[in-house]
Amino acid sequence: ARFFSGDYQAAVAAFDRALERDPSAVYLVTWRYWAAVRAGREQEAKAWLQQHREHVKQSSEWVDHLVGFLTGEIDQERLLQLAEAAEPDARPARACEAHFFIAERCQQAGQSEKAAQHYRQAVETRQRHLSAYRGARLALDASGKSTQ
Repeated sequence: ARFFSGDYQAAVAAFDRALERDPSAVYLVTWRYWAAVRAGREQEAKAWLQQHREHVKQSSEWVDHLVGFLTGEIDQERLLQLAEAAEPDARPARACEAHFFIAERCQQAGQSEKAAQHYRQAVETRQRHLSAYRGARLALDASGKSTQ
């Protein structure tokens, strides 16, 4: 909630507390990264992500791929290939998350049109239960590009 309301400093603290309480919630690692980046703490976010990489690798192959994308170890094309290679039941959710995080990276780089395309693709997966879906909808609504 704090992330989507724009209170990124508080979101970082909330993600830290949640990960402390439940270290197995590795999916929060990527959200904690973006909260720190949006709070203006990109270098710290990158260092923190690297510190937690081994735990992520042991816990979730998919989250490790997302972390690999965030650290620049894999590019967006590879991330999308990995999402597509998932079991059929997992593909839509992984595509949603992949497109959302690609959009975030594009937005960070000032590529708002490209970001909007990826946010739209995340929404098109209809994975309403995912934070990535909700984040993509909010980003499109905020930019006024949701119907374009």
